[in-house]
Amino acid sequence: MERKQAAVLFSDICGSTSYFEKHGEVTGEKMVRACRRIVGDAILAQGGELRPVADTIVALFSTADALVLAGTAAHNALAAAPPGSLVAGGPPDPLRIHSGAAFGTIMVGDSGDVFGDVMNVAARICDLAGPDQFFVTKTLTNRLSDAKLAETRVIGSFPVRGKAANLEVFEILWAKEGLTARASTFAPAEESWVEVRFGDQVARLAPDKTKVRLGRGTTNDVVVTDRAVSREHAEVVHRRGRCYLVDRSTNGTYLRPGRRKPHHVHREELLLEGEGTFSLGRADGPPVSYRVL
Repeated sequence: MERKQAAVLFSDICGSTSYFEKHGEVTGEKMVRACRRIVGDAILAQGGELRPVADTIVALFSTADALVLAGTAAHNALAAAPPGSLVAGGPPDPLRIHSGAAFGTIMVGDSGDVFGDVMNVAARICDLAGPDQFFVTKTLTNRLSDAKLAETRVIGSFPVRGKAANLEVFEILWAKEGLTARASTFAPAEESWVEVRFGDQVARLAPDKTKVRLGRGTTNDVVVTDRAVSREHAEVVHRRGRCYLVDRSTNGTYLRPGRRKPHHVHREELLLEGEGTFSLGRADGPPVSYRVL
């Protein structure tokens, strides 16, 4: 097994599940291929090594600058393309990704499989990023040239699963001059928190607790013992004044936000507002109630 230093990029397609449900399998596959082609071309142009995983594109780079150049090129190519132009005969929905990256030691097995804590960190940073956002760790910014470092800004310090201490996260300011910048999901907003209830279990997000974990496993903050529920099924997280439901499960989460239309959230996230309920794993599962404060 080979041990080496690498910059690791995760780029994930936004809203792929709802896109497939709305437009069908054939158009959905065209959308995935278009995103992979654009991101893949940018990665290869900077000497990166592709590691496709489902809807997520994973890539390894020898330098942090090469990673940032590749990610910037991919985001710009998607943002500049007219809606619908990248999927022949497809709908006018824009193609969007979110990206996360880290730098550290990886282990490469004889079969080419890649292991290492940096892989998990890059995936978690990608999860933090909203649509069109490109987040990286401080460890990666420490490896950037002065020119590339000038294209970053601090987002904040966030808890990351598996890490005892919060990680400082930076955003890559990838938009080229002349393109309209999309509004950041971290734009200033009125501070809100959330309370989650299931039976006699109550968990609250507050300034000293920015994440509530739900699932079948006994180490979760809210434990739901149902066979359709994954061990680490979902999280309710707080980011820059807003609260989100983040699904990480096999079967998805069924959200019923008050009187509004229900949603099936699968490997995606949804902003929580007002109050409502959600079920883990199946639509008729035991309801978990939430209330945004």
